[in-house]
Amino acid sequence: MPTRQLKSQADLDFSLSESGVMGYTVLYIYDDSSPTHSQLKPAFELISRECPFSHFFTISYEDCEGEGILEKYKVNTFPYFLVFKGQDLFAQFESETANNLSKQLRKLNVAPPSQTE
Repeated sequence: MPTRQLKSQADLDFSLSESGVMGYTVLYIYDDSSPTHSQLKPAFELISRECPFSHFFTISYEDCEGEGILEKYKVNTFPYFLVFKGQDLFAQFESETANNLSKQLRKLNVAPPSQTE
């Protein structure tokens, strides 16, 4: 499923309520000025296409400020990933490389096993 850009806590709350109780929702919190973001964004979008029953969202940390997202989930480094199952936080992690991002999501069974595994 293609990624969608969120702008607020309200967007996140609505998206989590829409995802139902069965699927995963992955939120990628990024710093738009970081070179890491330009490397991770294509990988995140590619993984999202492999997962038709999961929802993938992005939000810049600037849009999170004042919204309570950073405080609620104790996020203070970027890039950062939050994984929800239904409306409940399932996992959270940092990732600076596409390979690590893929491994983390596969380990959590959010993404299918790679062809080489």
